Amino acid sequence: NLCAGDGVADIFGRAYGKLSGNLPWNRTKTWAGTISFFVFSFLVAELYLAAFTHIGWLPPTPISSVCGVALIGALVESVSPSDWDNSAVAVATYVGSVLLGL
Repeated sequence: NLCAGDGVADIFGRAYGKLSGNLPWNRTKTWAGTISFFVFSFLVAELYLAAFTHIGWLPPTPISSVCGVALIGALVESVSPSDWDNSAVAVATYVGSVLLGL
């Protein structure tokens, strides 16, 4: 989640942040960065889970749970100070994964 989302959020936030505008609750983050964090976190997690399910390492995972963890990561990243966002996202997505039964 962090690997895909945070890297892409930085790229999209810098490239399209002026077009999308800043988040009202954190003026240092942009809508473009937050939305791209969510989308890419979800897609990469779903891809990995599908691959591991296909080879028999994991049981099928509800898409709603994967979406929920990606949303938790994006929201936590959007409110976290830049110095703490990596740690906060890692902890929050782990807790979210446990709570959502992943």
